[in-house]
Amino acid sequence: MGFFSEIKSEQPKLATGVLYVAMVLVLALASYIIFVLAEAIIGQWACLVWLAILAVLAVLYIRKIVNFNPLLLPGIPLMLASYWLNRHFFAGVISRWPTVIVTLIWTLAAAVAKDKKKTFKLITCALAAVIIVLTTFVSLPKYTYAEAKEVLAQELNISAADLGPGYGRMPIIRQLGSSRPSFFVNSSYFFDNLAAEIGTTLIFNPVSGEWVEVNPFSSVAPPFLP
Repeated sequence: MGFFSEIKSEQPKLATGVLYVAMVLVLALASYIIFVLAEAIIGQWACLVWLAILAVLAVLYIRKIVNFNPLLLPGIPLMLASYWLNRHFFAGVISRWPTVIVTLIWTLAAAVAKDKKKTFKLITCALAAVIIVLTTFVSLPKYTYAEAKEVLAQELNISAADLGPGYGRMPIIRQLGSSRPSFFVNSSYFFDNLAAEIGTTLIFNPVSGEWVEVNPFSSVAPPFLP
């Protein structure tokens, strides 16, 4: 009877734990969706607005968050750092999934480690950190936006300053299907060759380093475009 009574006593704790994890994951996803919607409406200003909102909320509710689960706090800078890395170095060619995975992994780790012993917390957080680092490393393309520009400038024997955003405003171009550079990278870098006498657009695959020159008025798609 003692064994079965222990199992029954653990059931409410297990159910509470599952509900807690589910609630935290839903809140994390909702937070990210709001951020994506804000970005679609106000563009790159969304990052600054989001930081300001998080700063205000952190100041107002820091004690409640710390009392509830202090391990949740690092999830916010991790999410923003993943987003910033993609935007600042890779012009946004990486899909949303790495940021989603990073946020969910840390949130899940914080939920699992809540109210556990210090050793268990350290192991859980260390494991989450390793998974986050590996996910980030695997998701990064071989070439940053600046490196791609330098490669093109050298091969075309022009100055990097002569390479501007495609069509004057688009640093990347979305790619689907078999033309997608990789699982995590869904776009290619997009440049205008300003030194060319005739308007010329260059498309650079950030994963393989392949690039093609496209006449912007041509209807013929380059080899790795859909």
